Amino acid sequence: MLKRIIFLLISILTLIPSTSVCQIRNEIYRRVKKSVLFNRTSDLSISSYSISDYTHYVRTNRFLLRFNSNEPSIYKIEQNGFYVVYKPVNPALSPGTIVKNSLIFYNVWKSTDIILTPYSKGLKEYIIVKDGGPLEFSFQIISNLKFAKFKDTVRFFKDRITEPVFYIPRLTAFDSEGNPVPITFKIGHFNELYFINIKIDTAGVSYPVKIDPSTCIWSESDIEDAVISQSNSTANWGTVTVFYYFTGKWSTSGPFRYLIKFPAITDSIPSNATIDSAKLSLYYSAIGDYDESVFFSMVDTPWVETEVCWDSAQSGQQWSGGSWRTYAYSDTITFNHTQSGWYSFRIDTFIADIVHRVYPNHGFIARHTDSESGAQNVFQGAHSEYTADPSLRPKLEVWFTTPPFADPWDDTLFILNDTQAVLQALDSNLSREGFWIVDSSGFLVHDTILFGGTGGIDTIRDTLNVPVGNKRVGFKFWTFDSFGNTGQSEVEYAWTYADIPEITVIDTSETTLTITFIPDSNLSNTYYYLYDSTFSVYIEPGGESSGYFQQFVKSAWDTFTISYYSPNIKIIFKAQAKNNDSIWCSPFIDSLWTWAEVPDIDTAYIWSKDSIYFVIDPGNNPEYTYYSIQDSLSGYFFDVTTKELRGFATVDSSWAWGTFTDWGDSTGVFLRVKPSTRYILRVYSKDGDKK
Repeated sequence: MLKRIIFLLISILTLIPSTSVCQIRNEIYRRVKKSVLFNRTSDLSISSYSISDYTHYVRTNRFLLRFNSNEPSIYKIEQNGFYVVYKPVNPALSPGTIVKNSLIFYNVWKSTDIILTPYSKGLKEYIIVKDGGPLEFSFQIISNLKFAKFKDTVRFFKDRITEPVFYIPRLTAFDSEGNPVPITFKIGHFNELYFINIKIDTAGVSYPVKIDPSTCIWSESDIEDAVISQSNSTANWGTVTVFYYFTGKWSTSGPFRYLIKFPAITDSIPSNATIDSAKLSLYYSAIGDYDESVFFSMVDTPWVETEVCWDSAQSGQQWSGGSWRTYAYSDTITFNHTQSGWYSFRIDTFIADIVHRVYPNHGFIARHTDSESGAQNVFQGAHSEYTADPSLRPKLEVWFTTPPFADPWDDTLFILNDTQAVLQALDSNLSREGFWIVDSSGFLVHDTILFGGTGGIDTIRDTLNVPVGNKRVGFKFWTFDSFGNTGQSEVEYAWTYADIPEITVIDTSETTLTITFIPDSNLSNTYYYLYDSTFSVYIEPGGESSGYFQQFVKSAWDTFTISYYSPNIKIIFKAQAKNNDSIWCSPFIDSLWTWAEVPDIDTAYIWSKDSIYFVIDPGNNPEYTYYSIQDSLSGYFFDVTTKELRGFATVDSSWAWGTFTDWGDSTGVFLRVKPSTRYILRVYSKDGDKK
C-alpha cells in the first residue's frame, strides 16, 4: 500500500542557525531534529488480470505480476520500469493457473507448489512443500536493479546507493501444526548468473511446510492493523474499510482489542536517534452512551494482519486475545462518547525500544482500562484501510534527534599484491547501511557494499583491483545510511607494484651469455636490479659484476653480454623491480647452464685383440659432467656399464652417459671391441641442459 512519509527539519535559533541541509550535516557539534509521519494514504487494488496465449498478468495499482506460457514456472514483478524475474532452477513444466487473485504453479518441483498473491505490501509468495518434496530450492534472479543481502533481507536498489525499489523480508517457514521449521537462504553467483538458494530442515515436521519468500514494494510508511474479538474468536478483521470497533464491548459482542503496527519504523529512524516524542493518533467516531478509557501496550508476538484473530496471532501460532509486554504502557485516554475527533496516545518509550533494538517491532495493542467484561461502550473509528476519507486513517508521528553523520577517519590504502590493494578506514555511524568506493577521479569502482553500523567503531575495508606497472592510484570511501546522509574519507594514494621484469638468457658461446630485458609496463623511472645467485654478485647493465648491491632505472637495461669461464655451471639469475614506494615486486628467476668444455682423449691404445685401453681427459669440467664414447665409423656408442658398443644414442640415452668416475677416471677403462676391426673413437660431454 502506497504511503507517504514526511520529514520536517526544524530550525531552532539556539541549536541550528540555518536550514541548509549541508550545513546541518557538516556541523559536527550540533544535532538534527526531525519528525516522521506514518499514515496510510492509498490502497492496493487489483484493477485487471488477463490470460492469453502469450502474456499473462495480474495488475495492481502498485505493480504488475507477469508470467508467460512459453516460459513455465517463471514470473516477473514490475514497477515503474524496474523488474525482478524469478526463474526456478530445474523445474517441472508448470504454466501457472489464476485462482481468484492468486497465481498458482502446481508441482514446480516434486510435491511442491508456488502460490503468488498480490497483497498490501507487494507479492506474497508461498512455497508449499508436501511430503516427499525437496529440501532445497534455487531461483535464478534476473533484474535491472542492483541487489545484495543485508542482514536477514535482500534489497533491490535503483542505484548503487540508497534508493530501494523491492526487498525480500526475512524468510520464515512453518509446518501444518504451526511449528517453526529451520530455514536458511543465501545469494550466490556462478558464471555471472545470480541465484537465491533456500534450504529447510524437515526432521520431525508435519507436512505440508509453508515457506514465505515474499517480494515487497519498498515503502517507508506501511501500516498494518486488525481488530480481534473474544465473542468471535476465529474471525479476522484486518481489512476493515468502514468505521469499526477498536476496543470495548457492545451488547453481547466483544470484548474487542485493536492491534496496529508500523513496520517501517526502524527503516525510517536511525538506531542512534533520541526519541523526543511519539504520538499515535486515532480518529474516533461518536457512539454509545458512556465514556471509556483506553491505553496501549507493546505486543511481544509476531502477528499477520490478514490472519490474526482472538485465538491465534497467525496461522498455526496460538494465543488468547493477544500477548503483550507489561513493563510499560501508553498514557490513558478517556474518550467523550458524544464527540467525534482525534485522540492521541504518547508511546515514546515503545518507539525508543523499537528504534534502539531493545525489543522487536511487533506493534501495539489497545485495550480498555477496566476488566473489559464490564465495558458498556466501544471505542470505534477509522482503520488503516478506511475508504470514505483516507485522511482519517491512523497516524504515528515521531519527533527524534540524531547526531550528525560523521566522516570515516584513519583511512589507509596499502598494496596487497601484484594486482590488489586494500582500502580501509574507521567509522562509527550507527545508522550506516554501507559504503561505496570511488577513485581519485570520482568514478565508482564497483557496486555498493552493505555493511551496517554496530554502534561501536567499525573497520570498513575492501579489496580493490589495481594495475601493475608502478602506477599511482587513489581511492576514498563514501558511506551512507537510508536517511540520505553520506560521509566521505580523504583520498588515499599509493603506488602499485612494479610489473615483474622478465629476462631471457642465451648461451652464445662457451664463455659468454647474452641477457635481454623484455619490455614491460613499468614507468621509465622504475628501478631494477639483476642478481647472479650462483656466484653471489650483482650484474650491471654493461655486463660487469660486483659484490655490492646495484640498481639502475629502466632505461639503462637492454641487451648485453656477460663472460663466464666456468664450464657446465648452472647460473641462476634473479631480476626485480621496485615501485616509487620502495616496495619490491615478486622476483623473476631464470637459469641456464654454461657449456661443458670439450673433453680430450688422454690415452687410447690396443690392449689386446678384443680390448682398447682408454682414458678420458675431462679438462676443466666439474666432476658431475657426463661423457659418452662413440665409434665414429659405425656411429654406435659404448654402454657405460658393459663397456661394449651398443647402438645409436642421444643426450637422453642414460646407458651411454657416465661421469668421469664411471669411465674409470684417470685409471681408464677397457673398451671391448672385435678383433681385426678398425675404430675411430670420439668423446662427448654434455652440460646440465643436456647440450
